[in-house]
Amino acid sequence: MSYRIDIQIIRGVAVVLVVLFHLNAPYFDHGFLGVDAFFVISGFLMAILYQKGKVRDFYKCRASRLLPAYFATIILTLVISAYVTLPSEHSQVVEQGVFASVFLPNIGFWLQNSYFSKAEFNPLLHLWSLGVEIQFYLIVPLLAWLHRRSYRLSALLLLGSMAGAFLLVNVSPKTAFFMMPFRAWQFLLVAGVAWYLSSARGLPYSIPWLGMTALILLLGITIAYPVDGQLPDPIFGHPGLAALLITLATACVLAFGLPDSFERSIPGLILRKLGDWSYSIYLAHFPVIVLALYVPFSGTILTPLAGC
Repeated sequence: MSYRIDIQIIRGVAVVLVVLFHLNAPYFDHGFLGVDAFFVISGFLMAILYQKGKVRDFYKCRASRLLPAYFATIILTLVISAYVTLPSEHSQVVEQGVFASVFLPNIGFWLQNSYFSKAEFNPLLHLWSLGVEIQFYLIVPLLAWLHRRSYRLSALLLLGSMAGAFLLVNVSPKTAFFMMPFRAWQFLLVAGVAWYLSSARGLPYSIPWLGMTALILLLGITIAYPVDGQLPDPIFGHPGLAALLITLATACVLAFGLPDSFERSIPGLILRKLGDWSYSIYLAHFPVIVLALYVPFSGTILTPLAGC
């Protein structure tokens, strides 16, 4: 697939939203929705990049793209925390590193607490989303095979995952949040868009004004939608309606593109550059913030404590 500026711009927007959320910036209390945009992009790219009969090439490509920086983040965080934290809290980081090393960080944090809890010392908390992505990568060949056999089966999997998430968020929001089966619909929905646009039955659309509208809506939803990640409710909890809206908005940008004038503008160029570096920014920013603000026995601190 050729380099797409619009994808890099969405990545830039998503990483800015996540970083501002982690910095507790005003008006970005819901910036964690940027992770949903990352899921959508991953689903789109997986559908485009995976080719029948080339499973090894697919995994090799994904591994070379993701794993060196992923493991470097784990190792550096473990080393630095050994010097700056107390042994009891360093042991928590070691446990997080073990789960992350076997690509199960989301399950490790699910066993611990909600993503939105700050009670534990979690400098590797952000790796939960990489766990979900990697676990989904592992079943991509199976999903592609099922899709080739039956479009209806693919649709049923998508709807089942979404229905499961919307139902489970009423009972256990953290389970719906952390577990890959209840996030798979976000990957599958946009994978369907990618498969349709690249098939003989449809041609890639170029309606940039629709893509731009969708990008504006994505930002508006993130800032204005009253989502609460710990609320057991499919409308205002997460993943719920807000996740669906973010998924649809991101899918529209991927389907329709963005105006050339925006891509060449200063904001577009800045977002594109941030998108180019988004993976590194995402991996590095959270442990840097948490370790820099570390105070013994205070959990995960994301803003300086008053009087400290």
